[in-house]
Amino acid sequence: MATLLLAAAPAEADDRGTDIGGGEGEIEAAARVEGHFGVAQPYARRASWQRANTKLLAVQAGIGFGRQGPFEHLRLTLEGGYVVSADERVDRAGDVLPLGQRFYTEDDAGYARATLRADVVHTPLYALEVSLTGTAPIDLDLAKFSHVHIHYAAAGVAFRAHLSDPDELVRLDGLSRGFVGSGAYDGTFQHNAQIGLDALLAVSFRRWLFPWRFTIAAGPAFLADLDDQVNEIYREAYEAVSPDLVAGQRVQQHQLAVRVLPSFAITDYATLDLRFDGQLAGQNARSTLLFSAALRTAF
Repeated sequence: MATLLLAAAPAEADDRGTDIGGGEGEIEAAARVEGHFGVAQPYARRASWQRANTKLLAVQAGIGFGRQGPFEHLRLTLEGGYVVSADERVDRAGDVLPLGQRFYTEDDAGYARATLRADVVHTPLYALEVSLTGTAPIDLDLAKFSHVHIHYAAAGVAFRAHLSDPDELVRLDGLSRGFVGSGAYDGTFQHNAQIGLDALLAVSFRRWLFPWRFTIAAGPAFLADLDDQVNEIYREAYEAVSPDLVAGQRVQQHQLAVRVLPSFAITDYATLDLRFDGQLAGQNARSTLLFSAALRTAF
């Protein structure tokens, strides 16, 4: 993603090309819309699969503190999100339950999130960033299968390296990010703890070739739950037909996806960031397609 630095000269901004920033005194703002579509897979049985439809709107504000002790580009961001999740019902005529039988109604919810991140290694050719994130759900039903996954606490790491000369008009970068999240818990219902990792190859074009700086990154992304659970609403509905239908049926998501991240630096201080995740293989997915668009600015 394109870096937003007021203090940077245009050429320096071109050379960085990815957003790992947080210059001292830099204030950032962003708005993001996100859609989780495709298929929700509550059980391994295909007859239980249904259309996914969850939408998210988030706003974000942040401030950079520059270099503080061993940390460079230290940055704190605060985010608030509003989530609308469609109802969950029997969506396939081949299921053992009646077509249209409802498990959960449509509902809306929110969350508040704070993230602190900084580079622990930063050179002109590569950087290593660490982050800590805390999230508080607001009226979010943790029992509902297809809601946005929440982690009370998460730790992340991100690595970026130039694979070609940063001064070239077309540059190759390697990007990789990972996280471990705690999940969220409410009585007998929970969002499982997770681990996630991606490994992306990015191609960046300087403004000489296009009217704006443009970066596109793509590669595989892996997501896995670290524990499992039983969704009681689904279990009770299928067990009423036959206990054999729910024998061994526990929710533990594993997902391998392709991730594509285009980013457009529409000015020196604003970027449009897009994201697409498409599942290639997996189980218990809350959705198999993710689309996101974020407008970011710095001043």
